[in-house]
Amino acid sequence: GVIFSNLANRCASKGLAGLEWAATVPGTIGGAVYGNAGAFGGDMSGNLIWAELLTKNGREKFSVEQMGYGYRASLLKRGELKAIVLSAEFSLTNSTKEDATVKIQQFSAHRKTTQPPGASMGSMFKNPAGDYAGRLIEVSGLKGTRIGNAEVSPLHGNFFVNHGATRAEDIRKLVQLVQKTVKDDRVEQAVAMFDASESFLHAGDGQKFLDTVAALAPTGTTLVVGSTERFAATVIDAIVACVALF
Repeated sequence: GVIFSNLANRCASKGLAGLEWAATVPGTIGGAVYGNAGAFGGDMSGNLIWAELLTKNGREKFSVEQMGYGYRASLLKRGELKAIVLSAEFSLTNSTKEDATVKIQQFSAHRKTTQPPGASMGSMFKNPAGDYAGRLIEVSGLKGTRIGNAEVSPLHGNFFVNHGATRAEDIRKLVQLVQKTVKDDRVEQAVAMFDASESFLHAGDGQKFLDTVAALAPTGTTLVVGSTERFAATVIDAIVACVALF
């Protein structure tokens, strides 16, 4: 998929404004549409016109109103609709390359001084109403806590840093430790985690994964994979690797 920050910078280079907030957001456009990504006062719900989704009925266009957006939430993320994001159209405004670029530079400078460098998955928890997840984690004394190669950033408590070859289980344990220690039901996980004991995303159930994808694909689509187990294992590796990619 298209990297969202790349698109934001390309728009700015052409004098198109509206996505400057996304220039420092990690991940793809599909992920941003799925989770209503946002930063610096902007979010997907403020720019999206429509998203093209692959549902059990085939290709369908959903307007921004139909996406059921809320704070870092959508009908997709809530599980109200099973679909794959194929494309999206955004609302932008005419500006100048200079103005759009300056705004991106300002956002980038702010992020560099307040958020850790290196590999992370961005904000791990949603901000509860009237408070900040990072503050709650900090006052709980968890900044700098480390399990394996995963660490709660000493700079920003809501960022989990990957110090190299971090295991998904380390991230999960760190998330669970934070949830248990903070003891605030308002702190809700922002990053999706896949449980191999409950999900089809593990090698033993590779066929279930293919069956799910096939159920979403248009009639007549053929999925050919040499080994369903190897394919499922590759998907898991990709999920774990996303920690390093960001």
